[in-house]
Amino acid sequence: MDVLRCLIPEKDTTNHTSVIEILIELSNRAVSELKTLYFITPLKNGPLVYELKQNTTAKKLLNSTRKPHNSFFRWDSLSTLTFIVDNSLVLCAYLNPEELAVIDSKIHGNAEMYVVEFDPGVCKIWHERWKTII
Repeated sequence: MDVLRCLIPEKDTTNHTSVIEILIELSNRAVSELKTLYFITPLKNGPLVYELKQNTTAKKLLNSTRKPHNSFFRWDSLSTLTFIVDNSLVLCAYLNPEELAVIDSKIHGNAEMYVVEFDPGVCKIWHERWKTII
């Protein structure tokens, strides 16, 4: 199993700029590379989701998860995630190291995992384990 793991600090915790930028970039990659993008948030409501829905592109992505034919994008909370298929893209927003360890255990095969941390340093334990930062 070969998993690329990257830690990205949030640039703007009010508007969630990093999450939105990376979500859009990875969703475009998922479509062009025929991969599945898993977007994992602590909850499916709250300030992060509210701000994401203020961005037109992000809102369309979040709403597309209701369509059964969308195989390129899955939006899960930690409680609803069962497993991550091989060769996927994974974006985790504002999770703590313990939650990231749970997600790591659900990855089967190759994947690229991007973690946006809300407070710089919160995921330092996770970062120390994997040693990849953008």
